[in-house]
Amino acid sequence: MDNNIKEQVIRNPYNEVYGILYALGNNFIYKIPKEILNNISRNLMYKIENGKKIYDIPKYDLKISLKIQGVSKEALAIIYCLYYNYWCDSNKERIYLQNLIRNNEKKIEKSKVEKYGNVNIFSNKDKQDKQEKLEKPEENMLITINEKKWYKEIFAKLFYKKSNKRRKN
Repeated sequence: MDNNIKEQVIRNPYNEVYGILYALGNNFIYKIPKEILNNISRNLMYKIENGKKIYDIPKYDLKISLKIQGVSKEALAIIYCLYYNYWCDSNKERIYLQNLIRNNEKKIEKSKVEKYGNVNIFSNKDKQDKQEKLEKPEENMLITINEKKWYKEIFAKLFYKKSNKRRKN
């Protein structure tokens, strides 16, 4: 069963890529080498019903963003590689894509350093603790309880009843 799940995770992006290629049309498909197309089609996921292979190829509308349509990151990465290697028409386009990838990698590394870096481990913890204390001061304060003790309440009731009886007499 675990192998089946792993196989689905690997093969689902290929189905998505196949659907995207189908949506792009023949002009884009002809620019891709046959070896790569064969590799994509060989890894498609399918079901066998009545002895026939039934492929689950999603259909995409290119007027809508692929992220909105639920395309996986893996499929987008494959499409990016195809675009970079086979569909780019100029070096300017390739340089732009390279810079885009570098900038994204820098952002990711910066966020990792901020989140997991060991430079300011203790200072961040102290700042967080101080912030939490400022946000919730009532949790850290002592609570004063002004309840009467049980025996004092009894004495008060006894004396109250006696004083009421004296007033009536």
